[in-house]
Amino acid sequence: MKLSQFIEQMATVTGNGKLDSLKTFIESAKDLELPDEIANGINSSILTKESAKNNSEVYDHIAALVRNGFDTELDRFANDQGFDDNVKSEFKAIKKSADKAKAIALKLKEAEAAKVNAKGGDAKVLSEKIANLESALASANNDSLKQKETLEQKIKEAENDFTGKLKDYQVEKHFQGYQYANDKIPLDVHIMTAKGLFEKKAKELGLKTVFDKDTGEVKLLTTTDTVFYKDNRPVDYRSFTDALLADNHLLKVAGTTAPAEVPKFISTNNGGDAKLNTSKFESALQESASAFQKTN
Repeated sequence: MKLSQFIEQMATVTGNGKLDSLKTFIESAKDLELPDEIANGINSSILTKESAKNNSEVYDHIAALVRNGFDTELDRFANDQGFDDNVKSEFKAIKKSADKAKAIALKLKEAEAAKVNAKGGDAKVLSEKIANLESALASANNDSLKQKETLEQKIKEAENDFTGKLKDYQVEKHFQGYQYANDKIPLDVHIMTAKGLFEKKAKELGLKTVFDKDTGEVKLLTTTDTVFYKDNRPVDYRSFTDALLADNHLLKVAGTTAPAEVPKFISTNNGGDAKLNTSKFESALQESASAFQKTN
């Protein structure tokens, strides 16, 4: 794998893909090869959703933040119930909230047994302790569930953020690969224009892009997560952008990316065979393209 390609991908994922110093380095290192064992070693250290679930450091960090409030409440409960120091130490030594719940349940069972043999005032005191223990047990169970939900939410957010950055990187590389009509316009302006056209057209047609983690590719789908069809044929992301850019005269005439015939897209939102009225939009783009050509 090329070192420059690997560094550019990692920089984009971490939010550093726009640095001028990165572009200079990539240019100077474009011929250098990065051993697969190094690239694979670095990639393997990036946590996916599944690996994060099984990473003890990630779990311990997030779980500790969530259960701090429960531990404080448990200490207050132990003091209020007059538990001796041995019982308090027993609770503090337990790390997992689920195990704390079991310990509370055990104390509840012991209190129930004591209640059987108690009379008068002692029975009333024990009944109050049992009620409090039952409340603490319910709180412990609820806390365990909240810990699990919070951990899963944190992992989901991290995965979505990482996947979003990978998608942005692939989209950027995709539009960088075109030969645009006007060489005098900076590439980043061409890319911004092309991406804007795509986003506008995709919105009109009820389409969206998703990142396929298995293939590392960007896919074009409808908003209902189905494949987009034109004339009973599926249209992928590459074909769609090829046609869109060529239709708006943004590509070089001699370029290989422009199709011989550019299909007119049909809206998936309106149903039937009704064509989307884009005449004003296309007219404005045509005038812009003509202005570009006069500057050549």
